[in-house]
Amino acid sequence: MILLSATSLCHADDPLIVVAEGERFQAREDDGWQVLHQDQSYATQTFGGMWVTHGGLLGVSHERQDVTAVQTVQIPEANSYRVWSKYQAPPYFNYLHRIEIWQRNRKVYSFDYGKVAAKRMYSFCGKTVYGLPPQQQIWFSWGVDHDAAEAPPQRVRLAKGPAEIRLIALPNPEPAGDRFVDFVLLTSSPDDTCIGWEKHGQAKSPFTFEALHATPIYLRFKNTTNQPAKGSLFTHFGHFTWHCAPKRAVVPEQVVGPGKWSPWVNINEVVELVTDEGLQITLVGEDGKSVIGRPNTVVPTQIALAPAENRLLGEVPVPHGETVHFPVDIVWNREQKLQLSKDIAAELTSKARTDWRKASPQKPQYIPFYGSFSRSDRPWAEAFKNTLGYNTLLSNNYKTLKVDGYHQHLRNEQQIRDFATKLGGERTNFRVCSFGDEISLGTINFQDPQYVEPFRKWLKQKRLTASDLGVSPDQATLTGNRRLQWYAQQFSAEQRFAHYRRLTGIAKQAFGPQVLTGANYSPHHDVMYYGNHLQWIDAFKHRAMSMFWTEDYIFFVPELPQTMSFLLARAQCAVKYHKQPIHMYVMPHAPGQPADYFRRNVLLSIGAGAKHIDHFWVAPQENYSENYVSWQYPDTFQAIYESTYDTAAVEPLLQDARRRPARIAVVTGKATALNEDHAPVNVSADRFLRMCHLASKPVQNICRKDQQLIYLALRQAQYQVDLITEDDIIEGNYLDQYQVVYFAGEWVNARAVPRLEKWVRDGGVLYASTGLGHLNQYNEKESSLLALLGVSAGPPRKNLYHHRPLCELPLAEAVGTSHSDDLDLEAIAFLQQLRPTAPDVRVLVRWQDGTAAVTERALGRGKVFAVGTA
Repeated sequence: MILLSATSLCHADDPLIVVAEGERFQAREDDGWQVLHQDQSYATQTFGGMWVTHGGLLGVSHERQDVTAVQTVQIPEANSYRVWSKYQAPPYFNYLHRIEIWQRNRKVYSFDYGKVAAKRMYSFCGKTVYGLPPQQQIWFSWGVDHDAAEAPPQRVRLAKGPAEIRLIALPNPEPAGDRFVDFVLLTSSPDDTCIGWEKHGQAKSPFTFEALHATPIYLRFKNTTNQPAKGSLFTHFGHFTWHCAPKRAVVPEQVVGPGKWSPWVNINEVVELVTDEGLQITLVGEDGKSVIGRPNTVVPTQIALAPAENRLLGEVPVPHGETVHFPVDIVWNREQKLQLSKDIAAELTSKARTDWRKASPQKPQYIPFYGSFSRSDRPWAEAFKNTLGYNTLLSNNYKTLKVDGYHQHLRNEQQIRDFATKLGGERTNFRVCSFGDEISLGTINFQDPQYVEPFRKWLKQKRLTASDLGVSPDQATLTGNRRLQWYAQQFSAEQRFAHYRRLTGIAKQAFGPQVLTGANYSPHHDVMYYGNHLQWIDAFKHRAMSMFWTEDYIFFVPELPQTMSFLLARAQCAVKYHKQPIHMYVMPHAPGQPADYFRRNVLLSIGAGAKHIDHFWVAPQENYSENYVSWQYPDTFQAIYESTYDTAAVEPLLQDARRRPARIAVVTGKATALNEDHAPVNVSADRFLRMCHLASKPVQNICRKDQQLIYLALRQAQYQVDLITEDDIIEGNYLDQYQVVYFAGEWVNARAVPRLEKWVRDGGVLYASTGLGHLNQYNEKESSLLALLGVSAGPPRKNLYHHRPLCELPLAEAVGTSHSDDLDLEAIAFLQQLRPTAPDVRVLVRWQDGTAAVTERALGRGKVFAVGTA
């Protein structure tokens, strides 16, 4: 490990700043605080708002206490300083630690940080994002991005000269989290602000720029040409999300003579080590623009932390225009080294040929594997892509699928026709036409009178009557009663489906029948990995697009990794009507996606029927923003290689394969899916929500999460499971193939209940929970499903409205528990008291007050179970 003194670099008008990086502390106990790489913390991803400067921090377990780490820093001027601790603080936990400052053998400062109720600056809370002062806790709909900076308002007077900062692990009350401190920052500013805090897109993580600027990184190069030269430094993209525009510098100020070394230049505003970075180096003339280096020019380059002290990080001979790879932890981790990107690719290519498993002698012949390497004009990058097994979008030097064309995005008819013209004769090889990324299909304007008559006509086509609508179809409006609003949503959706169906037809005319149309659906909103029912299911039932497209970015959110299985089941539910292929983004992005998760998700997707695998942006890492695979993760490149060739090995079995018919189904219908988004959320009754500032409006997800968790529990028990909709029950004979159906929801489409009852009497088993359909699709009281179950139900009691399996759920407290004489049962999030209304109902479990919690009823040749919780 390289040990550095804390450094402070300020402009004249800036506050005084001293940064004590976590990785520079010295632990006093062997089993206490540890210097850790970011991969061993809560923050390890290519995207989001949790960032670790220089990839290192100081960590200690949640159980450890009374252990200390120290660092001596230089105070530049006598002044009063606020003392900030920058640490990771996922919500709801305690992270107690104390900071002491000692000068001249006297303790001059002590404060305890990390209490669950402490006020902190959080990621994204700058002026033009959320514009928030320090908050105790903050709730983000996607889960965790909780970098935190905490400081008491009072300042401490420090003398110029050395000061010892002590970081002490305190007794940590439950719920207790492991403590990860990125750095301690002293500033003469009394304000709750930092660099970029008032500029959109910069201050995602508090004080990150101050910490980066406090550690200079010096570069010098040798001019190996016969002309005076400067060095052109270029990062194609930064990886610090929303601050990832290319960065350039021309150094030094004065030209460097032929054969001479340049002076040392600080490059820490070009190479920002919150991620692994790549720096392209080119020799240019005195004007800073004209390139004077030749293809065979090699530029000796040195990188150092403190040139005067001969603390060299590395020396690399850089061929003209090539890129030097900077590991994020290069400034403190002696095991790291500077390398050329092309040399790392060559090493990985060698490993692929000698060490990595290869299940097939050839690439996949039918299933396209997409992954972008195209932003590089370097031949070695394309060769590396070919080595990994990609069979699309390579030059004629390599073997690819004949039909592999791909374009993002063609959003309207004119763009489609213009692109077809541009392709010319190649249009018949065009395969993937994207209409947009993470888009909504939109809605009509419900106030526009032009839609009234078409809506009335649509109602009549659906054979809906006044008893269904509350008014005659001839008097219906799009903004009328609840029933009309329910149907207006679906009418609006079908209007949008028609728009995309038309674009799909135009694409087929323009490119040929081989083209597939789709739009990537992001599963990271509201109820994660569930998706809007109209867009995710009905759009494909109505043939709006000819290819289902979604993504695996599950490493970014607090969801179970197995939830990918549910996502693919949703896709299968959508395409079962017309057999559209599934285009699956399985993101290898590292850091973030663990290689073993990625491997499993690729093969899971193939086994679940995906016909395209898309890795989005891959490499070289310096060519992409937040989506990439860093050169520091060879295991991920190995997983790409091996899973691609694994697919090639099993392709012959997949060509005409069909999914095995399931005998169990989980209902995911519109009644619950559309109504739960608008269900009232009692923030004061939910202890997680009420302790937080809500960065966005939470929606109830209890019912839909229960559907997901029921599905996952059945899959873990090794059962094959399908997802079906209430429309499937009403309109078709889908129930006939199932022996068991699970229903979870407060809302049920009442038209499905008679068919469910017939199916039960004919021998089916129905399990109902999480509301038992006590409301209908119009959000009105409903008794039909309760009557089938043979129970009445009291109003639901809820204490958790929006939960994530790896965030709130582990800390959830039961609403109630079962009677002491019965099977142990905790009601999580949701409790209903049940009362039998039919003589053939048997109570299996009671709540503590004696009311029924779980009931069973034999009905004909079948059975029904009612469960009064989620």
